[in-house]
Amino acid sequence: MAVIIEQTTIEQTQKVSKQTIVLANLPVQISEKVIFIKHTSLKDGNMTAQDLYEKTRHDWKLKPTRAAKAELVFAIYNCKVVEVYIPERWFEEINTKRLTFEGKVAPFHIRDKYIGLHLPNFATVRYPASYSY
Repeated sequence: MAVIIEQTTIEQTQKVSKQTIVLANLPVQISEKVIFIKHTSLKDGNMTAQDLYEKTRHDWKLKPTRAAKAELVFAIYNCKVVEVYIPERWFEEINTKRLTFEGKVAPFHIRDKYIGLHLPNFATVRYPASYSY
């Protein structure tokens, strides 16, 4: 199932279903299965690409079978996509039973499509990791 990001008003945003992600002023369709990782801080913008990858990939409360279906992982900060990864493998951390992925930065054509997109409904998302599917 494709996730549609569509133009909307604030009133419509409050009525959005779980399968719809709202993007202000720009219609975009996300057809890939995405896990969204919401970050609350990124070291005041002084984070290296490797630091962001490490922070994004570790310690998520996700279902292993569901996470394995993800085609992309979005790192989100201040309701904007700041990086896109392709997860190659998910595994459980021994002590925490939480998931970590190993992967790589997505190719340019995918990153160019999504990085910088504003996702205002992530301001109210309670959980740091969520699915598009």
